Amino acid sequence: MAENTFFTKLNEKLASVNSVLLVLPPNADFDAVAAGLALFLSLKAAGKQAEIASPQGPTVNFSRLVGVDQIKTELEGKNLIVSLDYQKEAIAKVSYQIDENHPQGKKFNLIIQPEEGSRPLSSKNVHFDFGGAQFDLVLTFGVEDLAALGDLHSKNQALFNQKDKIFHFYREKQANFSQRTVELIGQLKLPFDSDMATNLALGIEKASQNFNPDFSSVLTFEAFAHCLRAGARRDVSPTATSQPAVPVQTQDQPSPVNQETPPIEQVESKEAGPVQTPPDWLGPKIYKSNTRL
Repeated sequence: MAENTFFTKLNEKLASVNSVLLVLPPNADFDAVAAGLALFLSLKAAGKQAEIASPQGPTVNFSRLVGVDQIKTELEGKNLIVSLDYQKEAIAKVSYQIDENHPQGKKFNLIIQPEEGSRPLSSKNVHFDFGGAQFDLVLTFGVEDLAALGDLHSKNQALFNQKDKIFHFYREKQANFSQRTVELIGQLKLPFDSDMATNLALGIEKASQNFNPDFSSVLTFEAFAHCLRAGARRDVSPTATSQPAVPVQTQDQPSPVNQETPPIEQVESKEAGPVQTPPDWLGPKIYKSNTRL
């Protein structure tokens, strides 16, 4: 019942929004990344403006997943953030001024005044960045603490503070992220093609430890079968090639190209040649026994 309620509320929200942000947890495992990418691809196929982000960039372990290059570690926002090395006594007052008469045109000046008697801030320690990303909906995958997202959270606090926009998606012991995402995509009636199915099939196999009974159920097999019917590819490999395999030659097995093969007539003549018999073959035979009675 709780599952259906979650899907229903999320479906209602998706129907009224255009932009969606999917957020992976710190040190996301294969299952979470596979599920996040599959839903990301599905939302884009549905015409949504979707993005997927993670505090860390993807590693080579995820290279088999379709769309892994789309994972961002920073979000583009409209707010310019000026960062300084903070020292309490170095900042007494912050104000701004519009310089109408600057030789290079009108300028906006941000003025930071230090405490009296304190050293002024160094311009070398000033950093510029952007934040304040705006999305209609945020869906996290196993994020227990938003603060653990690091800069993704700190630079976009206004977004993450809107609790009515945030949905948290979690895995269960016998229902991993990939399995639940198969169910989620089906319940929300989102597009489901071979690329999405491939990601989820790989995620299900990995998370269930090849369908270990402790980490899977009949629903796990049903979700996996659904992926196969949608065209999931199980032989995806980052080093896969369409070139034909070349047999490996060893010293004990020289290449047949370098050996002269006799004509078939010679082989047949040797096999059909007369059989030589011993001279005494037709003579009487005498057998002796060493057994004493």
